[in-house]
Amino acid sequence: MNHSVKHIPRHIFYFGRLILIGLFLAISMLQLLSFPGQFRNEATVGGASQTSRWFLTIMVGIWFFMAQIAIVALWKTLSLIYLNELVSETGLKWVNLIVRTLGAAALYGAGITILAIIATKEPGPGVIVASVTTFISALFVISYFFRYQLFYSKLNYEAHQEE
Repeated sequence: MNHSVKHIPRHIFYFGRLILIGLFLAISMLQLLSFPGQFRNEATVGGASQTSRWFLTIMVGIWFFMAQIAIVALWKTLSLIYLNELVSETGLKWVNLIVRTLGAAALYGAGITILAIIATKEPGPGVIVASVTTFISALFVISYFFRYQLFYSKLNYEAHQEE
């Protein structure tokens, strides 16, 4: 570990952790209470069929689960950044998990977008899902380039130094 590199301030590190805890709890609340409650409410009002409500609940739950995986990986990555150990095998493992999860969530969102456009007669759900998918796709691209810049260009640089 390089001790000459300054650590991020402790209060910023804990603030970042607090944000991740809040985000994880908010997503868990949406996953477990809000969306199932919304679909149950639609059942009493006479909205979509029971099969479609269960299908939508499962689809949204999977997307939220992907978000929770990414948040846990961000938590570990934040800890590695604080300890100045991000550029390591462990750091690469957690950053890869973030990139892969965001990529899977973007592809999954594209599928949900197509289903939302086909299955609904209103444009609203398709537009909302497409917007969220576009945001996730942007995060995926940024994280992909971040990983490449941080890890693979460093490995190429070190390989050329050895030659």
